[in-house]
Amino acid sequence: MDKVSKEFIDDLTVQGMLHCAAVRSRIHRGTIREIVAPELPPNVMMIREADLPGGNCISMGNADVPLLAGSNVEHIGQAVALLCGPNEPEVHRLAELVEVQYDRGDPLTLTRDFKINQKLYSRQIAIGNTQTAFEKASQIVEGEYTYRPEGTIPVGAAGALAVVENDGIRVATPTRWLFHVRQSVAAATGLHQDRVRVMSTRVTRADTNCLWYPSLTAAQTAVAALVTGKPVRMIATAREKRLLLTKRTGCIITHKTALGRSGEVTAMEIQIVAESGAFGIFAAEYLDRLCLAASGSYAAKSLKLDAVYIATSTPPAETHGGAGFDGAFFSVEVHANRLAELCQEDPSVWRLKNLLPDRGLTVTRARAGPTPQRKLIDLVVELSDFRRKYSANEMLKKRGDRPNFIPGYLRGIGIATCFHGGSFMSDNRANSATVTVKLNSESELSILSSSAMVPEATVDILSNSAARILNIDSSQVHIEPADTAAVPDSGPAIFSRDVTVVHRLLTSCCQTIQKQRFRTPLPIEMSRNRSGGRGRRWDPEIFRGVPFSPLSWASCVVEIELDTVTFELSIRGVWIAIHPGSLLDEKRATSLVESELHAAFEACGGYNRFFEPVIRFSQRSGARPAALEGIATNVFAPAFVSAVSQATGFYFDSVPLSKTLILQYLET
Repeated sequence: MDKVSKEFIDDLTVQGMLHCAAVRSRIHRGTIREIVAPELPPNVMMIREADLPGGNCISMGNADVPLLAGSNVEHIGQAVALLCGPNEPEVHRLAELVEVQYDRGDPLTLTRDFKINQKLYSRQIAIGNTQTAFEKASQIVEGEYTYRPEGTIPVGAAGALAVVENDGIRVATPTRWLFHVRQSVAAATGLHQDRVRVMSTRVTRADTNCLWYPSLTAAQTAVAALVTGKPVRMIATAREKRLLLTKRTGCIITHKTALGRSGEVTAMEIQIVAESGAFGIFAAEYLDRLCLAASGSYAAKSLKLDAVYIATSTPPAETHGGAGFDGAFFSVEVHANRLAELCQEDPSVWRLKNLLPDRGLTVTRARAGPTPQRKLIDLVVELSDFRRKYSANEMLKKRGDRPNFIPGYLRGIGIATCFHGGSFMSDNRANSATVTVKLNSESELSILSSSAMVPEATVDILSNSAARILNIDSSQVHIEPADTAAVPDSGPAIFSRDVTVVHRLLTSCCQTIQKQRFRTPLPIEMSRNRSGGRGRRWDPEIFRGVPFSPLSWASCVVEIELDTVTFELSIRGVWIAIHPGSLLDEKRATSLVESELHAAFEACGGYNRFFEPVIRFSQRSGARPAALEGIATNVFAPAFVSAVSQATGFYFDSVPLSKTLILQYLET
């Protein structure tokens, strides 16, 4: 089990290995009365909470996640016990036969009328005097928007393999946060972290972005290995992946907007209720990202925002690229399209009139500064012929006629814009990173980082950048496999941290080595680190400053067609313009954006995924790379829903959009 970085977890085996299956809760919430197991073979062992050698919790995102449900079940699919045996199908069959008797409790759900014991985190923001602004408003518009996107089942295998050794324990798992897995295994087994070695198996973009599941599974597998005294492997079944790894953050956001005589926004009042499942993993992070994006980039002089994050009886959400931004931009951009229609203006023109000026204050009381949003809006409008199509669709809708382009079809077009930030806003530990670079006497370079191989595309980007700085061939660059015994902690490989954090530290190391290599004997070793704190630039306690630098920006137009017989939605065109700072690899960036657009369509309830988006990047020479992962997700959904609204003549305010929902609206 020494070289696992190029292997998938379900391909790894060890002689004498046992297989582990979890007995999972079949209810959403309740109290466990008794666990009744069938007669087990002598070579099959059941592990319950009382058998755990260490603690029963791992810590993530300021939340405690239990390894096994003790007396209380918090979500459907939660592990109640573990079964270990030599035959994998038999172990899973026996796990299904274990009967867990419960006293059922009422499930906790996402609702504006949540229970007080659901509340985990809240934030209130007030700028200016909204009451006076609403009293003077020419028009007041209210809307409630629900964002519950459908997750995608990850293609790759999920699980872990643990082997007990003389000096500790070794664990292999596909993870985006290597050192958090080590921390979790140490907490679960009672071992010091120095005695825990974690290696990441192969991770691709098709795998889950989930941070909590690999750490939890690795901890459960390590515990099983310690209790049984044998190597143990645990692989998630297709049902478990569908149940546990498809959850996305959800929210209900209410907007109340005051408009002046010329249709300008003068005040906003926004209420947010958000959730991402049980335990409240990264509660502060998700909610702060929602608050940052809730008012979009619009110039409201007065703003009142009341946000709360609640627990629900569903599995914790995966840490996808949008992570709060997507729900916030869905609500504010769909709302903006409605405001434009009520003002009888083209939505692209209304946006250009209402964007924050350069010296305008953002929700964090920082100056907006010059942004590329106007340029991006103009670009997608031109590429898509938005204004002509929007005007034509509006004329047909007002006449009450069905569009006569193709009999039996309705067409609509929508637009949205957004910004995006990489890294974390609230979790300083997750923001810290270290990268080490070694140049030997043969001019061969080694890159040591726990995030350098996740996702796989990062390998080429980092190798090519280092080779270019040092004037060596990329074949002379070697990236060490992700192994806690060999590489430093570079933090989680999400939110585009591979290009916004790891690449920046790598560049600094290589530039320093290049200056020293011809006057200092080889080998040379150089390390650079980033601390979790932001100094005076950002204060999460009072929500002031600049949380992300640089930002990336995007505008998107979506044109749809609705079959009035089958009520199937298809995409006629998607045009997206993105300002990512600078790109390290345009081909890979294009591939990422395209895959995100297709996934976003599926998350919105789309049925026909086959479309070819038009993607344009607007780069600035000398700019630092900004976050790209998640930006297409943020901007697609509001443009898509607004297009459906124009096609049907009904205001849709939720995601996903199902055939049943569309039919219900049309029938009324």
